Amino acid sequence: MTLNVSIVYKLVDADAPWVYRHLGTDYADNIVRSAARSAVPDSTSQFTFEEAYSSKRAAMAEMIRTRMNSSIGEILRQYPGFSGAGVVIQQVFIREVKPSPQLLTAIEQKMTAQQQAQQMDFTLDKERKEAQRKAIEAQGIQDFQSIVTKGITEQLLKWKGIEATEKLAASPNAKVVIIGGKDGLPVILGQQ
Repeated sequence: MTLNVSIVYKLVDADAPWVYRHLGTDYADNIVRSAARSAVPDSTSQFTFEEAYSSKRAAMAEMIRTRMNSSIGEILRQYPGFSGAGVVIQQVFIREVKPSPQLLTAIEQKMTAQQQAQQMDFTLDKERKEAQRKAIEAQGIQDFQSIVTKGITEQLLKWKGIEATEKLAASPNAKVVIIGGKDGLPVILGQQ
C-alpha cells in the first residue's frame, strides 16, 4: 500500500545548539526523513490494507511515531558524546492510504465475480419461477381436460352429432349427408 504521511516533530531546545553545529540546518532531511524511510515500511507491514484504511489507522500512526523516535535515537547515538534526544516526533498523521495496483486488481476481480454470481442467482431464480409458472399452467390444463373428459359421455357425443347433422341439413350449401354410419353419426361425402 502507499501512504501519505504528515509528521509533526520538534527540535529539543537543550539539544538545538549541538544539532545545528553537527547536523546543520537541514537536520530534518538528514534525521527525520531517514527515520521515516525505515519506520513507515516496518510499521505498515504489520497491518492489512483494510486495517490501515479504517479500524487501525490510529494504532498504525502511533507505531510509526514510536519507531521513528527510536530510529532517531539510534542515529544520534552514533555521534560520540551526544546523549540527548535531539529531535522528537510528536505526532504522525496518516492522511491517505492507497492500495497497491495488485490489490486494486484483486478487488476489481472479486467485485466482478460477485456481480456475475448475483446475476447468475437472478437468472436461476427467474428460470425457477418460469418453470413453476409452466407447471401450474400444465396442471390447470390437465385439470380442465380431466373435468371436460368426465363430462363427455357417449350419449352427449351422439346428441352433439345429431345437432350438427340438423344444422348441416339446414345449411344452404350443396352436400350429401348419409345418416346411420356404424356409430350412428352422419357421414359427409366429398371430404378428404
